[in-house]
Amino acid sequence: MVTKKPQKPGPPPVPGFSPGALLEGWRGASHVRDLTFSGRLRTALDFAAQARSRGITAGEYFDQFRFHTLPKAGQERFITLYEAQRITWRLSREIRDVFWNKDLFLEAFSGFVRRGWVRVTEGRQEDFRALCGKNARLIVKPRASTEGRGIRILEKGETADPDALFRELLGEDCIVEEIIQSDGQMAAFNPSSLNTVRVVTLYNGEHFEVFGAVVRFGRAGSPVDNVSAGGLFAALDPVTGEIITRGMDKEGHRWPDHPDSGRAFLGFRIPRWDRVLDTVKDAVKVRPNIRIAGWDVALTREGDIELVEGNHMPDFDLLQQPRQMGVKQAFEEKVRVLFGDRFLDNDMEGKR
Repeated sequence: MVTKKPQKPGPPPVPGFSPGALLEGWRGASHVRDLTFSGRLRTALDFAAQARSRGITAGEYFDQFRFHTLPKAGQERFITLYEAQRITWRLSREIRDVFWNKDLFLEAFSGFVRRGWVRVTEGRQEDFRALCGKNARLIVKPRASTEGRGIRILEKGETADPDALFRELLGEDCIVEEIIQSDGQMAAFNPSSLNTVRVVTLYNGEHFEVFGAVVRFGRAGSPVDNVSAGGLFAALDPVTGEIITRGMDKEGHRWPDHPDSGRAFLGFRIPRWDRVLDTVKDAVKVRPNIRIAGWDVALTREGDIELVEGNHMPDFDLLQQPRQMGVKQAFEEKVRVLFGDRFLDNDMEGKR
């Protein structure tokens, strides 16, 4: 089971009664060992009720947070995807377009971006030709997408005729970038992907705070480290940048070492962590009202710190799943103290 995420920058859909939720819950409960028939039924009913009240998905309930093993008080400690997005959608409403559209992000945060890039659109053919002339390999990304969808590498043969390639890409609404070469220590886990750090920040114009951080590693042969594309992730100590959990995937499988390279997760420290924190602290001040953001940060082979992209609705499942520790109370309290109760109001209408 996998958690489904909205692919548009708008508010999350308000949950409601779904006749299929009970069946989905029954199917999920049927995969749980040692549950009796009555236990499966209770679990299915609980899932359906929480799908309606909290918008929980089957992936969250059974795989990520294992709600079927927790008492009600334990379940309440976790914030669901819907609950988190309901709040973060409001917090990020003034800047969501900049974060959703990759070209707008790269322009807004150009001071933290060293790689060359171009949006493939009319009038940019010369820029595209120059980019191809400097790079044998490039990376193509949809202009507005998430979870690594649609990302692919252009190999040397594909960039040999840049004009033909430009015409081919013209209808895709995409950007083309130089490929970031990863720091050697990060690349050692998986050299085929750019392995990045996700840092979630809160900022009210005066007080800056790192709410949480994770590191992500791709699997052998994959060009991306996105968890939804099969990548692995682990929790970081936000003060030291040290990995404090085993690596895991979206379905909850855990590894002490990277399954492809054999590199140990626990105890590894992200290189130049102080500079990573300084970078995101400076980035939140580029635009007003960057109250919350999930920054994807790369450590480059040249020793630089570079922003890859930003997320206006960070993935709180990445912060909760590795440690199996819910952050709902802590997050809502931070929002209340830093930004006010209005961002926690359950009334979605009128807040858009």
